Amino acid sequence: MGAFEDAYEANANTAFADLAGVELQHDLNLAIEKWTDWSAIAERVSALGAEVHALQLARADGGFSVRCRLKRVSADAARALTYSLLDEGVAVRGSVEHLVLTARAAQ
Repeated sequence: MGAFEDAYEANANTAFADLAGVELQHDLNLAIEKWTDWSAIAERVSALGAEVHALQLARADGGFSVRCRLKRVSADAARALTYSLLDEGVAVRGSVEHLVLTARAAQ
């Protein structure tokens, strides 16, 4: 990523973090070979200090599909986690989607 993209990302993360009622969450979409590979992923998520908000683990294409929504982690950390899981062979395929969610005002 170039310097311009790095600066944009840093400013976007800061801007969203300062907004009341806005929460950043990140969906990790991974393909793994064995369902037991989830334990290695869970350990890495825990080491980041992230919170698993939702988890879906399903059979897919001779392996398993994992969709994991994380809270309390930065976009950079979620992206880096995905890249490292791919580099280390824990995941066969992976991507991360960043979500900006607002809390509904209490009535």
